[in-house]
This record gives sequence, C-alpha cells and structure tokens, in this order.
Amino acid sequence: MSYYVVPSHAEIYNTFRPSPPQELIKRLVNYLTEKIPAELLEQAVDIGCGRGQSTEILAPYFKKVLGFDANESQVIEATRKNKFNNITY
Repeated sequence: MSYYVVPSHAEIYNTFRPSPPQELIKRLVNYLTEKIPAELLEQAVDIGCGRGQSTEILAPYFKKVLGFDANESQVIEATRKNKFNNITY
C-alpha cells in the first residue's frame, strides 16, 4: 500500500510531520561551507521531498534547490505552496 498518495493523506502527513530544528540546519550548512568549495554549493537536491518542508529550509542557503518525490500528490502540493523563486519541484 502506498501512503500519502491520496491528497488528504498528504495533508495529514504535512500537519503532523515535525520540522528539523533550525540549529541542525545551520550546523549542516556550516559543515558544507567548510568542506566544499562555494561554487559547488550553488545547488541543493532534496530527494524524497514530500511536500517540500525540507526543500524550503534549504532555499535561503542555495541559489537553486530541486525537490523530487515519487508521489505526485506530494509534489503537486509542494508546488502549490512554494513561496521561493529558487525552488523547482
């Protein structure tokens, strides 16, 4: 059985999915900027992006963020609620 295929299931998932702590995101970005040349950090890819919660968290730190998910309902909702010009689903 595939979960979150039905739009109402995707909505429930979005309501109850916890967001990662901002401190964790800062530590991740700091680590990446210390270890990888800046020109290689222009783009991030969120595989299994769901409705884009983590994709949106990455958006302020990268010029371009791509979000991919096998679940079309999730991608449609992520695209609908996207407020960032640098995110593509």
